Amino acid sequence: MVRGTGEAARSEGALQEILQQIDVVTVQTKQIATAAEEQTATTALISDNIQQVTRAVQGTARDAQSTSTCRAPRPHTVDIHPTG
Repeated sequence: MVRGTGEAARSEGALQEILQQIDVVTVQTKQIATAAEEQTATTALISDNIQQVTRAVQGTARDAQSTSTCRAPRPHTVDIHPTG
């Protein structure tokens, strides 16, 4: 009977250790999930910011092109009107 009681106590101890390890893994899994969600949110924010910068640069490029076209030197023209 002593032998059975000892084995039962060891089994209970082993089960307690397994449950503790499960708790540790559960906490780690939740931490990883939280980190992944935060990383996803940060990545989305960075992507939005890059898109805003891209639009701003494209607008600036269009404005520069427009300004360049307006300020392009005109070819010389000769006045052909007779004087006199």
